Amino acid sequence: MEETNNSGVKPLNQSKKPVALIITGCLLATGPFWGLIITVNSMVCAFHSIGTQPVGPETTRHLAMHICSGFWATVIGLVVFPLGIALLVIGIIWRKRNGKKETK
Repeated sequence: MEETNNSGVKPLNQSKKPVALIITGCLLATGPFWGLIITVNSMVCAFHSIGTQPVGPETTRHLAMHICSGFWATVIGLVVFPLGIALLVIGIIWRKRNGKKETK
């Protein structure tokens, strides 16, 4: 019978924790890629607003909104990248150490 904690949730097996870190690290390490994709999409929307709306303050507002969202997507992607790499390395090291302990 498996152990459960007070909330009724089964605790993660020791061998599954490093795998969860590795998967999370891989997802976060792709942050710059997703930031780039969102930035390109924001720039396409910005140029679309230039081409479809008459010149005026509303066009400027839409343009600034799209450029700002593209900027923040890039910043967030670059910020989570080092965290993802750190989690990936920690997960790999943890998994290798657990593997050595199990073989002894």
